Formats: sequence, structure tokens, C-alpha cells
Amino acid sequence: MIVSKWTAAHVFALREYALREEKVEFAKRLGFTVDAVTKWERSATLERPVRGESARALDTALEMLTPTQLARMCLAPGIEDEVNRRQFGFGTAAIVGATLVVDSATAQASVSGQRIGFDDVRALVDYTEAIEQRDQREGGAFLVDEARIALAVARQQLDVAICDPITGTAAASAVGNLATITGFLAYDADDQDLARECYSAAMDLASRSGDDELTVHTLCNRATQEITLSREGRGGNPYLALQNIARAEHLAGGWRPGRIHALIRVRAAQAHARIGDADGFRIAMDDAHRALDAALNTELITHCPRWLRFVDPAELAGHEARAYSDLGDHRAALNLYETALQGQGRRNTANAAAWHANTRAAVGDLQGALEAAEPVLLAMEGSGSGRPAIRSPRTLRVLAPIRQIAGAGDGFIDRYNKLDKPDKKALSA
Repeated sequence: MIVSKWTAAHVFALREYALREEKVEFAKRLGFTVDAVTKWERSATLERPVRGESARALDTALEMLTPTQLARMCLAPGIEDEVNRRQFGFGTAAIVGATLVVDSATAQASVSGQRIGFDDVRALVDYTEAIEQRDQREGGAFLVDEARIALAVARQQLDVAICDPITGTAAASAVGNLATITGFLAYDADDQDLARECYSAAMDLASRSGDDELTVHTLCNRATQEITLSREGRGGNPYLALQNIARAEHLAGGWRPGRIHALIRVRAAQAHARIGDADGFRIAMDDAHRALDAALNTELITHCPRWLRFVDPAELAGHEARAYSDLGDHRAALNLYETALQGQGRRNTANAAAWHANTRAAVGDLQGALEAAEPVLLAMEGSGSGRPAIRSPRTLRVLAPIRQIAGAGDGFIDRYNKLDKPDKKALSA
């Protein structure tokens, strides 16, 4: 990337998107004051850019960026890759232009060695973020087919794309992130084979792009899948989860305090609980709480990747509660659900409520389980809320033990069965 004139947008993109540094860190890196950095980001324009020694310091920082950092900078709002625009022309051959109208049979035919630029990569990034946000509201079963087709098209396009190396690196990272999100949608929709395929693709693309953040994200998702399947007796391996977590921890070890460290450690806590290691669980859980406290004190939510913004005290409480249940301490788990049900997204709240109901059933409190399950059923039925129904087979499966003990007069069994085998017309609505 060439920056011919350092404007406020370019300085901000270098600091915020490429380096992900606070002004104090950034100023120290450049050898200037925080006031100077603030002035550049506030007032530098094409007519009055940063000049002289200041511009040379920024040039040096730009030259030292890794390909992944440079790709992040190029994708920042308001930034254009001058070399790429001059050579290829932005706006041509959008990667995701056809993804919403093609099916898997036509995915192969939809790509033909087109030129791509950073506008195209940004379109894919925006699409991935949009579908991830929809998942938080609607659940994976509604979205997984659309995402799977989008991923097939994007991977085909990437394999034959004409672009410079930096654009190629950014594109591989963007497609990898779509693969990870699609994997999670498949996991939520209980298509575990597809989830594994998507995670394998994401790991390949992370290696291709050198994107360690993508690698860590995918490793955490893989660990979650193994823990869940182990908990359900469906072949998951918590020891494999620990291997994935250890690798993620190694990659993220030198990163500044952030929610990622809390997420890694809470995944470790769950895996230790699954193998019956109470001491390992407590150590990892304490680490997770400390990491989250540090992140909340030092990491602005806007500096945090969107896929990590769900990591908060409620999220940790829910995972801690499930781990206590794995260790046989259901009472300790129940005490945590008051926190776990506060302030999460719609789909995550439904999942936490389902686990609350599951735990009530585990201690023999059927009436409490039915009451705790009621908002989950209502959310999944879409009854009276004016919002779309949540379609999350993963969440519904959590309620299965209640189905086994509910009486015919409770109405729970009929409602569960209808959600377990929904009308195909309702799913496509």
C-alpha cells in the first residue's frame, strides 16, 4: 500500500485498524507526543497532510506492518489502496455479488478469474459481519444454507482471483472469517460435519493469509464443538479441545489484554470440567475472570473484533455454570444463572435460559424447569414478540431432558416436538 499523503483517516487507520494501539502506545512507537497524534487524527487533510519528520515516522511504521496488519489498514473505512485502485480498479467483480442468488450447483460457474480489489474484500467483510449479527438474533438454522453458498462462491473466486499479494492476503483472511462464521452457524444448526468442514477451510485460509486472529477464533470454535459434543455423549473429545485451546493460547500469548484471553481461558475451564479436573477448572476460571476484568478496564469495545464483543460477565457466568454441572455441582450452577441471563444477545439469552431449565431438571425441579424453559419455547416459536423465531437446534437439544420427564398435560412435549420437526414452509418464510 502506498500513502502519498497522510490524512487524518490514514493515521487513524494505521493506529486503530492495523496496529490496534491506543494513542499512548502509538505515540511511543513513533517517538511523538499523544497531543501530536491527536492533532493528526483530528485535522490532517489532503490539502494539509502530515508532513516532514512526522510523515517519515508514519512511513516507517507503515513499512514495518505485517501483511495481515496492512490488509486490515486497507480495509478501514475511507481508506483506498492507491496501487490497487490504479492497477485494477475498485468496484469490479464483487466477491459476494452473486452469493444471494446462486445455489451450490451454480457456484462453480459463477467465478472466472475476475479481478478483485479492496472494495470487493470489504464487501465480503461487511457481509460476514451482517450474517453474524443476524445469527445473534435468529439462530443458525435460518442462515446456514445462505452462508454455505456464499462461502462456496467466495472460495471459488479466491482460488482464481487476479489481484496483488496484499489484496490476496486480505481476501484469504476475509473468506476464512466467513468460513468460521459459517462453521458456527452449522454447529448451531446441529450440522456438525459441515461445521468441521468449515473450520478446516478456515484453518487453511488462516495459514494462507498469516492471520493469527482467524486461527485463534477457529481454534476456540473447534474447542467449543468438542466440549458440546462430549457433554451430549456424541463423540466430542475434551482432550482435543484442550489441544486447540493450548495452541490458541500460545498464539495469543503476546497480545495486549483483551476479551480473547478471557474466552480462551473459559474454554479451558470447560474442557477441564469435562474431564473431571476440578482443580484445572478452578485455575482456568479464575484466569478467565482476571482476563475479563483486565479487558474491561483496558480494551474499548470499538477496538475489539466484532466476533469477540459477546464476551462479558454474563457469557462467562453461563459457561462457568455449565462447567459446574459437568462436575456434578448443580447447585453452584444454578446460583450463576441469574448473572448468565443478564444483558446477552437474543440467541445467547435463549441458550443460557435453556441450560438454566436443563439444570433445574437435573436437580429434580420439574416445575422450575418448565418455568425456565417457557421463554425459550416462546422465543423459538416466535410467539407474541413481533420478532422472528429463533431457530437453534443446538439450544432445543439442551431442553431434551425436560421432554423426557415432562407430563402429557404440561404441553411441553407437543411444543418441543413441533420445534424439533418444524414445518418446512415456516423455515423458509
